[in-house]
Amino acid sequence: MAIRPFAFAIAGRELTRFLTDANQQYASVGTPCLSLAEADARDRAAMDAESRASAEANAAKDAAAQLDRDLKQARAEEEALASRENRIALAGVLFVIGALAAGAGLLFYSQQNMRNAKIAGGAGAVLMLSAAVLFVTRPDAHAESAAESAPTPAASAPELAKGNFLCTIRTDRSRITVSATTDVPVTIGAGGCVNDRTQYTQGADDRWQRILVPNEEATVTVASIDSTGRDYRVDRYLLDAEAMTKAREIRAGVTVKGCTANPDALAGLAAQQDAIRSALPASPNERLVYRCQPAAGSAAAVKPAAAP
Repeated sequence: MAIRPFAFAIAGRELTRFLTDANQQYASVGTPCLSLAEADARDRAAMDAESRASAEANAAKDAAAQLDRDLKQARAEEEALASRENRIALAGVLFVIGALAAGAGLLFYSQQNMRNAKIAGGAGAVLMLSAAVLFVTRPDAHAESAAESAPTPAASAPELAKGNFLCTIRTDRSRITVSATTDVPVTIGAGGCVNDRTQYTQGADDRWQRILVPNEEATVTVASIDSTGRDYRVDRYLLDAEAMTKAREIRAGVTVKGCTANPDALAGLAAQQDAIRSALPASPNERLVYRCQPAAGSAAAVKPAAAP
Protein backbone atom coordinates (compact mmCIF):
# COMPACT_ATOMS: atom_id res chain seq x y z
CA MET A 1 0.00 0.00 0.00
CA ALA A 2 1.45 3.39 -1.02
CA ILE A 3 2.05 5.92 1.72
CA ARG A 4 0.69 9.33 0.87
CA PRO A 5 2.63 12.36 2.18
CA PHE A 6 0.71 14.98 4.09
CA ALA A 7 1.38 18.31 5.71
CA PHE A 8 -0.31 20.51 8.24
CA ALA A 9 0.03 24.02 9.67
CA ILE A 10 -0.08 25.14 13.25
CA ALA A 11 -0.29 28.65 14.61
CA GLY A 12 2.82 29.96 16.30
CA ARG A 13 0.96 30.88 19.47
CA GLU A 14 -0.37 27.31 19.75
CA LEU A 15 3.14 25.89 19.37
CA THR A 16 4.67 28.25 21.92
CA ARG A 17 1.87 27.48 24.37
CA PHE A 18 2.47 23.75 23.93
CA LEU A 19 6.23 24.09 24.47
CA THR A 20 5.68 26.32 27.50
CA ASP A 21 3.24 23.85 29.05
CA ALA A 22 5.78 21.07 28.44
CA ASN A 23 8.54 23.13 30.12
CA GLN A 24 10.58 23.11 26.91
CA GLN A 25 12.92 26.01 26.21
CA TYR A 26 12.79 27.56 22.74
CA ALA A 27 14.11 30.57 20.85
CA SER A 28 11.83 32.79 18.83
CA VAL A 29 12.43 35.61 16.36
CA GLY A 30 10.08 38.57 16.44
CA THR A 31 10.99 39.91 13.01
CA PRO A 32 9.14 39.21 9.76
CA CYS A 33 9.93 35.89 8.08
CA LEU A 34 11.73 36.89 4.88
CA SER A 35 13.51 34.96 2.20
CA LEU A 36 17.08 36.01 1.49
CA ALA A 37 15.92 37.39 -1.88
CA GLU A 38 13.41 39.61 -0.09
CA ALA A 39 16.02 40.66 2.47
CA ASP A 40 18.48 41.44 -0.35
CA ALA A 41 15.84 43.49 -2.17
CA ARG A 42 15.15 45.49 1.00
CA ASP A 43 18.88 45.84 1.60
CA ARG A 44 19.49 47.16 -1.91
CA ALA A 45 16.55 49.57 -1.63
CA ALA A 46 17.79 50.86 1.72
CA MET A 47 21.37 51.21 0.43
CA ASP A 48 20.14 53.01 -2.70
CA ALA A 49 18.11 55.40 -0.55
CA GLU A 50 21.09 56.03 1.73
CA SER A 51 23.35 56.49 -1.30
CA ARG A 52 20.98 59.05 -2.80
CA ALA A 53 20.69 60.87 0.51
CA SER A 54 24.48 60.87 0.85
CA ALA A 55 24.90 62.12 -2.72
CA GLU A 56 22.39 64.91 -2.12
CA ALA A 57 24.13 65.86 1.14
CA ASN A 58 27.52 65.86 -0.61
CA ALA A 59 26.11 67.95 -3.45
CA ALA A 60 24.71 70.47 -0.98
CA LYS A 61 28.03 70.50 0.86
CA ASP A 62 29.94 71.03 -2.40
CA ALA A 63 27.54 73.82 -3.41
CA ALA A 64 28.00 75.53 -0.04
CA ALA A 65 31.77 75.17 -0.33
CA GLN A 66 31.69 76.59 -3.88
CA LEU A 67 29.54 79.51 -2.71
CA ASP A 68 32.01 80.16 0.11
CA ARG A 69 34.90 80.10 -2.36
CA ASP A 70 33.05 82.46 -4.70
CA LEU A 71 32.36 84.89 -1.85
CA LYS A 72 36.00 84.78 -0.77
CA GLN A 73 37.08 85.33 -4.35
CA ALA A 74 34.69 88.28 -4.72
CA ARG A 75 35.95 89.81 -1.45
CA ALA A 76 39.55 89.30 -2.54
CA GLU A 77 38.87 90.98 -5.88
CA GLU A 78 37.08 93.87 -4.15
CA GLU A 79 39.98 94.32 -1.76
CA ALA A 80 42.47 94.13 -4.62
CA LEU A 81 40.47 96.69 -6.63
CA ALA A 82 40.19 99.02 -3.62
CA SER A 83 43.92 98.71 -2.94
CA ARG A 84 44.67 99.37 -6.62
CA GLU A 85 42.48 102.47 -6.69
CA ASN A 86 43.96 103.75 -3.42
CA ARG A 87 47.49 103.33 -4.75
CA ILE A 88 46.64 105.07 -8.01
CA ALA A 89 45.01 107.95 -6.12
CA LEU A 90 47.95 108.25 -3.73
CA ALA A 91 50.37 108.10 -6.66
CA GLY A 92 48.43 110.90 -8.35
CA VAL A 93 48.49 113.06 -5.22
CA LEU A 94 52.22 112.51 -4.72
CA PHE A 95 52.89 113.27 -8.38
CA VAL A 96 50.97 116.55 -8.24
CA ILE A 97 52.70 117.60 -5.01
CA GLY A 98 56.05 116.56 -6.46
CA ALA A 99 55.36 118.53 -9.63
CA LEU A 100 54.47 121.61 -7.57
CA ALA A 101 57.63 121.17 -5.49
CA ALA A 102 59.69 120.85 -8.68
CA GLY A 103 58.03 124.01 -10.04
CA ALA A 104 58.85 125.80 -6.82
CA GLY A 105 62.45 124.64 -7.15
CA LEU A 106 62.63 126.17 -10.64
CA LEU A 107 61.18 129.38 -9.29
CA PHE A 108 63.77 129.52 -6.49
CA TYR A 109 66.48 128.77 -9.05
CA SER A 110 65.39 131.67 -11.22
CA GLN A 111 65.59 133.91 -8.13
CA GLN A 112 69.14 132.65 -7.42
CA ASN A 113 67.92 131.09 -4.15
CA MET A 114 70.02 127.95 -4.54
CA ARG A 115 69.39 126.53 -1.08
CA ASN A 116 65.60 126.55 -1.40
CA ALA A 117 65.88 125.47 -5.03
CA LYS A 118 67.78 122.31 -4.01
CA ILE A 119 65.33 121.52 -1.20
CA ALA A 120 62.23 122.01 -3.32
CA GLY A 121 63.74 120.25 -6.35
CA GLY A 122 64.92 117.26 -4.30
CA ALA A 123 61.56 116.92 -2.54
CA GLY A 124 59.75 117.12 -5.85
CA ALA A 125 61.97 114.44 -7.39
CA VAL A 126 61.47 112.11 -4.39
CA LEU A 127 57.70 112.60 -4.45
CA MET A 128 57.43 112.01 -8.20
CA LEU A 129 59.64 108.92 -7.99
CA SER A 130 57.50 107.57 -5.12
CA ALA A 131 54.40 108.22 -7.22
CA ALA A 132 55.91 106.22 -10.10
CA VAL A 133 56.78 103.29 -7.79
CA LEU A 134 53.27 103.23 -6.30
CA PHE A 135 51.71 103.28 -9.76
CA VAL A 136 53.92 100.51 -11.14
CA THR A 137 53.41 98.22 -8.09
CA ARG A 138 49.63 98.65 -7.98
CA PRO A 139 47.74 95.29 -7.53
CA ASP A 140 46.19 93.55 -10.50
CA ALA A 141 42.44 94.15 -10.66
CA HIS A 142 41.81 90.46 -11.49
CA ALA A 143 44.15 88.84 -8.96
CA GLU A 144 43.12 85.33 -7.93
CA SER A 145 42.58 84.49 -4.32
CA ALA A 146 45.10 82.30 -2.54
CA ALA A 147 42.49 79.65 -1.88
CA GLU A 148 41.56 79.51 -5.56
CA SER A 149 45.16 79.22 -6.76
CA ALA A 150 46.20 76.64 -4.16
CA PRO A 151 46.58 73.11 -5.56
CA THR A 152 43.84 70.65 -4.69
CA PRO A 153 45.21 67.76 -2.63
CA ALA A 154 45.01 64.39 -4.32
CA ALA A 155 42.34 62.05 -3.01
CA SER A 156 43.73 59.12 -1.04
CA ALA A 157 42.36 55.63 -0.72
CA PRO A 158 39.78 55.30 2.08
CA GLU A 159 41.08 53.81 5.31
CA LEU A 160 39.11 51.84 7.86
CA ALA A 161 37.59 54.14 10.47
CA LYS A 162 38.92 53.82 14.02
CA GLY A 163 37.11 54.17 17.33
CA ASN A 164 34.33 52.72 19.46
CA PHE A 165 31.00 52.00 17.78
CA LEU A 166 27.64 50.68 18.96
CA CYS A 167 25.88 48.69 16.24
CA THR A 168 22.09 48.26 16.17
CA ILE A 169 20.28 45.63 14.11
CA ARG A 170 18.46 46.75 10.97
CA THR A 171 15.52 44.38 10.78
CA ASP A 172 14.41 45.90 7.47
CA ARG A 173 17.69 44.82 5.87
CA SER A 174 18.29 41.52 7.68
CA ARG A 175 17.16 37.92 7.37
CA ILE A 176 17.06 36.68 10.96
CA THR A 177 16.48 33.01 11.72
CA VAL A 178 18.09 31.95 15.00
CA SER A 179 20.44 34.70 16.14
CA ALA A 180 19.92 37.26 18.88
CA THR A 181 19.42 40.86 17.79
CA THR A 182 20.94 42.71 20.73
CA ASP A 183 23.18 45.72 20.13
CA VAL A 184 26.79 44.89 19.28
CA PRO A 185 29.68 47.08 20.51
CA VAL A 186 32.66 47.13 18.14
CA THR A 187 36.07 48.68 18.73
CA ILE A 188 38.14 49.27 15.58
CA GLY A 189 41.86 49.85 15.98
CA ALA A 190 44.65 50.65 13.54
CA GLY A 191 45.12 48.39 10.54
CA GLY A 192 41.82 46.52 10.92
CA CYS A 193 42.36 45.24 14.47
CA VAL A 194 38.86 44.71 15.89
CA ASN A 195 38.22 44.48 19.64
CA ASP A 196 41.97 44.32 20.27
CA ARG A 197 42.05 40.62 19.31
CA THR A 198 40.70 39.92 15.80
CA GLN A 199 42.48 40.89 12.58
CA TYR A 200 40.25 41.90 9.67
CA THR A 201 41.52 42.21 6.09
CA GLN A 202 40.33 44.42 3.25
CA GLY A 203 38.39 42.69 0.49
CA ALA A 204 37.82 43.59 -3.13
CA ASP A 205 34.50 45.30 -2.34
CA ASP A 206 36.14 47.84 0.02
CA ARG A 207 34.79 45.95 3.05
CA TRP A 208 36.97 44.59 5.83
CA GLN A 209 36.19 41.00 6.77
CA ARG A 210 37.06 38.06 9.00
CA ILE A 211 35.75 34.54 8.42
CA LEU A 212 35.13 32.10 11.28
CA VAL A 213 35.23 28.36 10.57
CA PRO A 214 34.51 26.52 13.86
CA ASN A 215 35.32 22.89 14.55
CA GLU A 216 32.15 22.23 16.58
CA GLU A 217 29.47 23.68 14.30
CA ALA A 218 28.57 23.23 10.65
CA THR A 219 28.20 26.98 10.16
CA VAL A 220 30.69 29.41 8.61
CA THR A 221 30.37 33.05 9.72
CA VAL A 222 31.57 36.00 7.65
CA ALA A 223 31.77 39.23 9.66
CA SER A 224 32.47 42.37 7.65
CA ILE A 225 32.43 46.12 8.10
CA ASP A 226 32.65 48.96 5.60
CA SER A 227 35.49 51.49 5.61
CA THR A 228 33.38 54.12 7.40
CA GLY A 229 32.69 51.78 10.32
CA ARG A 230 28.95 52.39 9.96
CA ASP A 231 27.74 49.22 8.19
CA TYR A 232 28.49 45.97 10.05
CA ARG A 233 27.26 42.62 8.69
CA VAL A 234 27.25 39.03 9.79
CA ASP A 235 26.52 36.36 7.14
CA ARG A 236 26.06 32.77 8.30
CA TYR A 237 26.27 29.76 5.96
CA LEU A 238 24.87 26.38 7.01
CA LEU A 239 27.01 23.86 5.10
CA ASP A 240 26.92 20.12 4.48
CA ALA A 241 29.71 17.88 5.76
CA GLU A 242 31.75 17.99 2.54
CA ALA A 243 31.68 21.78 2.20
CA MET A 244 32.45 22.19 5.89
CA THR A 245 35.44 19.86 5.63
CA LYS A 246 36.80 21.86 2.68
CA ALA A 247 36.39 25.13 4.57
CA ARG A 248 38.22 23.69 7.58
CA GLU A 249 41.07 22.48 5.38
CA ILE A 250 41.56 25.98 4.00
CA ARG A 251 41.21 27.48 7.48
CA ALA A 252 43.98 25.21 8.77
CA GLY A 253 46.50 27.28 6.83
CA VAL A 254 45.58 30.47 8.70
CA THR A 255 48.39 31.21 11.13
CA VAL A 256 47.29 34.68 12.21
CA LYS A 257 45.41 34.28 15.48
CA GLY A 258 45.49 37.85 16.83
CA CYS A 259 46.15 41.28 15.38
CA THR A 260 49.24 41.92 13.29
CA ALA A 261 50.81 44.66 11.19
CA ASN A 262 53.09 42.31 9.25
CA PRO A 263 52.39 42.84 5.51
CA ASP A 264 53.21 39.25 4.56
CA ALA A 265 50.98 37.84 7.30
CA LEU A 266 48.13 40.15 6.27
CA ALA A 267 48.50 39.20 2.60
CA GLY A 268 48.45 35.50 3.49
CA LEU A 269 45.39 35.92 5.71
CA ALA A 270 43.53 37.84 3.01
CA ALA A 271 44.30 35.18 0.40
CA GLN A 272 43.12 32.36 2.67
CA GLN A 273 39.93 34.19 3.56
CA ASP A 274 39.20 34.82 -0.12
CA ALA A 275 39.72 31.09 -0.74
CA ILE A 276 37.27 30.19 2.03
CA ARG A 277 34.73 32.67 0.72
CA SER A 278 34.98 31.30 -2.82
CA ALA A 279 34.06 27.87 -1.43
CA LEU A 280 30.86 29.18 0.17
CA PRO A 281 27.42 29.19 -1.47
CA ALA A 282 26.27 32.27 -3.33
CA SER A 283 23.82 33.25 -0.56
CA PRO A 284 23.98 32.82 3.22
CA ASN A 285 21.22 31.24 5.28
CA GLU A 286 21.12 34.19 7.65
CA ARG A 287 22.19 37.79 7.33
CA LEU A 288 22.37 40.33 10.13
CA VAL A 289 22.85 43.94 9.08
CA TYR A 290 23.77 46.51 11.74
CA ARG A 291 23.89 50.28 11.62
CA CYS A 292 26.79 51.55 13.74
CA GLN A 293 27.17 54.89 15.46
CA PRO A 294 30.13 56.25 17.44
CA ALA A 295 29.78 55.16 21.05
CA ALA A 296 29.70 57.75 23.81
CA GLY A 297 32.09 55.73 26.04
CA SER A 298 34.66 53.02 25.62
CA ALA A 299 33.37 49.72 24.25
CA ALA A 300 36.72 47.95 24.20
CA ALA A 301 35.95 45.86 27.23
CA VAL A 302 32.79 44.36 25.72
CA LYS A 303 33.28 41.79 22.97
CA PRO A 304 30.57 41.34 20.33
CA ALA A 305 29.28 37.79 20.12
CA ALA A 306 28.83 38.02 16.35
CA ALA A 307 32.43 38.89 15.53
CA PRO A 308 34.98 36.05 15.19
